[in-house]
Amino acid sequence: MLDGAALQKTLRILHAKLIPGGRLVIRVTIPTDGPRPWKPRIEDFRLKMRRMLPHYRRQASLAAMIVAAGFDIATIQPDTPEGEEWWFIADRRLSEGTGP
Repeated sequence: MLDGAALQKTLRILHAKLIPGGRLVIRVTIPTDGPRPWKPRIEDFRLKMRRMLPHYRRQASLAAMIVAAGFDIATIQPDTPEGEEWWFIADRRLSEGTGP
């Protein structure tokens, strides 16, 4: 639920806290193009009632932000085959001069 600037800041803080080779694990919602399951629709309604906006991202966009923060993506996988929840697992680079 973080906007772009807050997510970038959070990723930088997590990068600074992890030792080189440390693992970052994030679970995110990536909405499907079809009809949404009822649980995410309830969450959207809850946010709307609090005057908050969800900040959904596509898989490639979030992966790019994680890589830009100094991590190497280890895996991206769905929580369930039909679900909107995804796991992003990344490792802090061993040295800042290396990357994809």
